[in-house]
Amino acid sequence: GYAAREPKGAAVQKHDPIPEFALITPSAQIAAATHGWRAKCLQRLVRLDLPVPKSVAMPTATVRAIAAGHGVDAAGILDSFGDGPLISVRPSPANPDWGGPATILNIGLNAKRHARLAETHGEAAADALYLRFIQAYAIHVAETDEPFPEDPAKQLSEVLRSMARAWEGTSARLLRQAKGAPDEAALGLVVQEMAQGIGQGISGSGVIQFVDPVTGKPHIVGRYLGQ
Repeated sequence: GYAAREPKGAAVQKHDPIPEFALITPSAQIAAATHGWRAKCLQRLVRLDLPVPKSVAMPTATVRAIAAGHGVDAAGILDSFGDGPLISVRPSPANPDWGGPATILNIGLNAKRHARLAETHGEAAADALYLRFIQAYAIHVAETDEPFPEDPAKQLSEVLRSMARAWEGTSARLLRQAKGAPDEAALGLVVQEMAQGIGQGISGSGVIQFVDPVTGKPHIVGRYLGQ
């Protein structure tokens, strides 16, 4: 952001951090129109009592304010996840067909957290996760010549700012319009605790669908990557 030149003696207006975010619970006031499709789908899964990682929804008004230069209570959001969490930030527009900025995984990784991961999951897994996060941060977030931040709150704040501003960019607007999105289409964001698909024993990550993507008929199809 920037500060306009003020007359001598005039008060300089400061943007206060935006406190509006909601933990996704069965009774939380979450709607696709205000928090996006992803947040609403996650709430449906929570209501089915499925093991959904803890998730926080940021409404479209908050994301727009962040893009306009307001700060965000990143430390308050992190407090929702307990001590030393690793989290992701995912786009949540009202319509999934509109796309959105790239998901950023493993926010919160730093030298201290890497050392703990190396003890619990092994050096190779910890190195791979740390490298992927730094590369994603460098591509999607980092400003030129700025050092990689060790503070998780700083990491989260910068990720949220980058994703909010990316949504407002000219190319993103044109892409959305080509997909039929209205000019006023807004973005919600979901901050979610990571469920790591790494380690020894039965672990992994994957995608499963209950509808054939070609015919539309009921059919279980997917892919899975072990350990």
